[in-house]
Amino acid sequence: MELVQQTAVLVQQSTELTQQTADLAQQTIEIAQQTSKLVQQSNSKS
Repeated sequence: MELVQQTAVLVQQSTELTQQTADLAQQTIEIAQQTSKLVQQSNSKS
């Protein structure tokens, strides 16, 4: 039974890690979009 419990904990941790990875991917997309806007502003000024 202990193995089943440990497995359940591992699955939960894996799920949380997957969610964190998805959040990080979203943040990375937002940073890329902001960087693109900055580049466009820089190009328009020069």
